[in-house]
Amino acid sequence: MFLRQFEYLIALEKEGHFGRAAERCHVSQPSLSSGLNQLEEELGVPIILRHQRFQGFTPEGECVINWTKRLLADQKGMLEDLAIMRRNLHGTIRIGAMPMSSPVLPIISNIFSAKYPSVKFDIEFVGSERLIKEVCNFELDVGITYLEDQRLNRFNKATLYKEKLSLMIPKTMLPPQKKTINWKEAANLPLCLLSPFMKERQVMDTAFESVACNPSPKLECNSIFQLAFHVMHGNLAT
Repeated sequence: MFLRQFEYLIALEKEGHFGRAAERCHVSQPSLSSGLNQLEEELGVPIILRHQRFQGFTPEGECVINWTKRLLADQKGMLEDLAIMRRNLHGTIRIGAMPMSSPVLPIISNIFSAKYPSVKFDIEFVGSERLIKEVCNFELDVGITYLEDQRLNRFNKATLYKEKLSLMIPKTMLPPQKKTINWKEAANLPLCLLSPFMKERQVMDTAFESVACNPSPKLECNSIFQLAFHVMHGNLAT
């Protein structure tokens, strides 16, 4: 039983196709199929549902996949610990982050790169549901999200920074002498807000609810950059 066989299994789960899984592992399809057949023989259970093509995994196969993800994550962790001991940490850190963390990501990567220059970063912006799922499945090494979610209690957590919400508004929309605005006043403005499913929007909705307000935005979007552009070129606030 070899680690390579387990890597074949995870590739097949991701691709759902023997040929693409073989390409992902940089081997021929017969080599991949042979390795998976040997794994089934050594474990003594059927793992893969086959007919003329891949049809999924058996219940035993699903169990093996869950253990395989832990096994490969532990292997990766062992290699990283050894690299740290040799002062030669390398490889790629897979980071899942919420869009609002964009400004701080360069700070984090710069600090880490200064200490471990051989490390590369793969950053993907994902929603909180997918982020938690992929950290659980060892598909992400690090997740950057809000800490209020109770499901995060099972992970090692650290506070990176605290957010301060600000209003972005055209100069013509508020009197020049007015420097601050409360949530009730903001609720009456023509607003463009992030999409309701996004965690950042839910934080804003909670703030509005705390003052018994339920604003109806003129525009909703999943991009903070688009919101900024609409404020710059229109009569909306965010």
